[in-house]
Amino acid sequence: MWQARNGFIFRNERLQPSRVVETTLAGTHVAQQIASSLTNKGISLQNKGGLWKPPEQGTLEVNIDGSYTPGLTEGNMACVCRDYKGRLTDGFSKHFPARSALSAEIQAFTLTLQHLHC
Repeated sequence: MWQARNGFIFRNERLQPSRVVETTLAGTHVAQQIASSLTNKGISLQNKGGLWKPPEQGTLEVNIDGSYTPGLTEGNMACVCRDYKGRLTDGFSKHFPARSALSAEIQAFTLTLQHLHC
């Protein structure tokens, strides 16, 4: 579903809702099969980090991510800000020139600082 969303936003790909749902359900089924197989082999899938932990009251948690598509000289990024109750307080996404995954991550960080006026 996330890939379809990004294709729509960043590459102007047309969405076919039934195809998005079908692909998402298929991916979920595969993930469940893998999880079951690993569990049967005694491999724990517990997330040691646990659930999302909100920031302290009066502060925000800022999450950013940059991405790069090899073979293309472009990157994309997204930023979301949440308060102590988990409410979305700000966010944005941007498309920009990039030459590597590292440069995309650095630009994502820089653009976020500019957006937040830091």
